[in-house]
Amino acid sequence: MENEIQALRSKLMNSYIKSDFNLSQFIIYIKLIREWNLRINLISKNDEKRIVERHVLESIAVLDGVEIPPRSLCLDLGSGGGFPGMPIKIVRSDLEISFLDSKRMKCLFLKKVCDELGLNGANVICQRVEAFAQENSKKFDFIFARGVAVLSQLWQWGQTLLSQGGKLLAWKGGELIGEIDALLGAYPDVKTKILKLPSQFVDPALDRKVVIITRDQTNK
Repeated sequence: MENEIQALRSKLMNSYIKSDFNLSQFIIYIKLIREWNLRINLISKNDEKRIVERHVLESIAVLDGVEIPPRSLCLDLGSGGGFPGMPIKIVRSDLEISFLDSKRMKCLFLKKVCDELGLNGANVICQRVEAFAQENSKKFDFIFARGVAVLSQLWQWGQTLLSQGGKLLAWKGGELIGEIDALLGAYPDVKTKILKLPSQFVDPALDRKVVIITRDQTNK
């Protein structure tokens, strides 16, 4: 844990972590992930000793390339262990973030994290995305999705949930040509941009990036 604390300090202090309180929130969060991972599958066993490098930093890195205005309404779709939404919420407490997952135990974990960290403006919803989308049309400014589904499936859900001008941010790795082609074939009215996550946060060898999907307003 001490090495992880130092990694957080060196990578995020002064940039995103503004106080020892923020740092303590991350420490509590990491401990809770390890404890609950003994009962439910939040992260792979191989990642338990590299939560900061593999999950926390990768989640926050998007803030280096995407401007998210204060008090934006955000949805962490298929949140699971809380990535990427929970690290973003910790460093951007002004954001209103809903954490959506269909698995009861994962939702209980997310509620525990919100309670332990004293997060305001964080809402945990245990529901399938299809049903949730019917009740929350055009509500969110940003949707976050990491390791949830292919891009075309994400946009099928996201297009209903996003407000006018909203953005879907999908954390991805590896070759994306096939996924992007399938997305544009099914939804020709969208635009995509690939954000390479900065090397100061994410090992370039991992080839991690964020695909930003928006409606092409020029076709309206």
